Order: sequence, then C-alpha cells, then structure tokens
Amino acid sequence: QTPVTAVNLTPPPPSADESSRAYAAQALGRIGPAAAVALSVLQQATLDPNEQVRQSAAAAVRQVQGTV
Repeated sequence: QTPVTAVNLTPPPPSADESSRAYAAQALGRIGPAAAVALSVLQQATLDPNEQVRQSAAAAVRQVQGTV
C-alpha cells in the first residue's frame, strides 16, 4: 500500500476547474486524518471563489481534523 505523503495528496492547482477542485477536497476528506499533510491547502480552499469548492474544503477540513 502506498504511504500517504504530501506529494500524492496535492490537490489540483487553482487554475483547475471548480468541479476538479471540489472533488479533490472531497477525496482528501474521505482519507481523513491521514491526509493531515494537505490540511493547509484545504484551509486555503475554504476561501475559494466557488461555493461548492468552499463547502467541500470546509467539510474535508473537519474530516481530516477528525471533528466530523
């Protein structure tokens, strides 16, 4: 099994379309606390101009922090 690292958890760049950014946040959230290396990126995504991305990122932050 591949270890979780920052390299394989990096979400798409802000230039990616909204659905790709939202999907990346959701995927990281499903990983949960093991995705903690991506927490700062997820927190930045909570400020995204797109509401779907912001909501997905906020939910992912809670899942990664284990507060869901």
